[in-house]
Amino acid sequence: MRITRKDFFKIMKAQNSLFLLFVLLIIYMVYGTGIVSDDFSEILGVHKKGSFLTALVPSGNLINIPVLQYTHIIFYHFISLDHLLLIDALKTVYITVAFYMTSKFFSIFTDKTSALFASFLFVFFPTHDATNYFYLGQYLLLCISLYLFAYYLAFKNRMIPAGIFALLASFISYGSPPIAFSLFILCLLKKSYKMGFILFIPNIVFTLYYTIVSKIMAVSVSRIPSDFNFLALIKQLVLQIGSFFDVFAGPSFFLKLYTSILANSVLSVLVLILFVAGYLKLIKSMNREETRTQPDIKLLSALIILTFASLGMFAITGYYPQLAFNLGNRTTIYGSLLISYLIIILPIPAKIHHAIFLIFLVAAVGISTHWKQWNQHQLHVIDNIRNNQELASYNKTERIYVSGNQYSKLGDVSHIEFLSEHHVVQSIFKLAGHEKLNIKTLNKRFVLENGKVFDKKYNLRYSTGKNVMVYDSDHDQLLTVPAKDLNRYINDLPEDKRHWIQFIENETINALILKLLPRLNYVL
Repeated sequence: MRITRKDFFKIMKAQNSLFLLFVLLIIYMVYGTGIVSDDFSEILGVHKKGSFLTALVPSGNLINIPVLQYTHIIFYHFISLDHLLLIDALKTVYITVAFYMTSKFFSIFTDKTSALFASFLFVFFPTHDATNYFYLGQYLLLCISLYLFAYYLAFKNRMIPAGIFALLASFISYGSPPIAFSLFILCLLKKSYKMGFILFIPNIVFTLYYTIVSKIMAVSVSRIPSDFNFLALIKQLVLQIGSFFDVFAGPSFFLKLYTSILANSVLSVLVLILFVAGYLKLIKSMNREETRTQPDIKLLSALIILTFASLGMFAITGYYPQLAFNLGNRTTIYGSLLISYLIIILPIPAKIHHAIFLIFLVAAVGISTHWKQWNQHQLHVIDNIRNNQELASYNKTERIYVSGNQYSKLGDVSHIEFLSEHHVVQSIFKLAGHEKLNIKTLNKRFVLENGKVFDKKYNLRYSTGKNVMVYDSDHDQLLTVPAKDLNRYINDLPEDKRHWIQFIENETINALILKLLPRLNYVL
């Protein structure tokens, strides 16, 4: 059926209004989510450098991915524990830009409205919330969306800007090769050979650069194994594929969806109602009840290749299984692009499409609510640390171990890391004004053996005397624990279960996991 000029402009206006509605929701979802994990140590590191000019020079791992230095790291110079508004503003800008760029890519293969749906599903897919609300963890979201936009620009025959965006995407993350390779394959399938090389050559340049600075010159951290072990690679591939199905169609997926939906507050429910009302009104004005998105088999093939390429990349590094919970869940962002497109092309009635989108929407807003609430809790704990008089007056050389507040709780699952890692808790104490204290974290991965505190995760041992100083962050108290009672104190600490497998405690499954990933022996 042909549409009139009047109807065309009416639909265009509704689509623009829908985009604006999504942007308003993004602003709400991001505001107040704060900082976590490595953000604290990066703030401290940048502040130690002094002037803003020194923050302009990438160092350490940032030498590998220098673009991240200028999109994220330099802004830590202007951040303190009491001034986080800039962080929320930057996260909002980057997520909105990623949403826009991804929607432009999908608009090549579907109508603009479906492209907005697919883009929102991808950006806010429940399994990888770390790529949205963990400021430093946004690199994979930006990497993929920048590359998708580069494809869009090349498709529009804007080759120079496309090459520039591909270059930025390549140098913002060491996870860029899978997306570069899959888009190159898509171009070959489309017989757009010039497009393919415009997009792929920048990543070849990045790969050469990364190899030179990390392996040959050894001036930065390398994630490429020093030797090749075929059996270890096969084990890692099995782990990646198994955990992938768990995250996207198994217990982890449904547990994350369920706990996220339950995390909503009264305010978030009101926001959802307003959004859905506006959404339905705009959809009705576009008469989309009979709209169908026909699958593009070549795009689908490229997204499948992207998914398997990412699993292969993580198998090679050997460190990052597919997880729905914890900040490591950013690895699932590659597969979520495929799943988001599959949801859009499902041959089902429009009402069912809307119902599926609504479920994901409620879960996404619930996750946002959880991050907001946890940020407020973090700030409260940090305020306690700053104002604790026992800590302020402590002038001994003995180390202080910090217990409590290791992770947030999304349902019964430990989710967002807080005081669980040494470098984070050390940075927080220094930023809170306790620069001279010798700080380590304390949780169930520790045990007192032969007069030393043993960290089973990192295989480190710390000497101790007859007493151990412990700051209980749950109760804001500095405790003196006799060394002979330390193991009992540790055993009484709350359990932090980060995966559904830890709830069932199946010895056969645990043994299989340890064969594939032995470094998890401190958990299972």
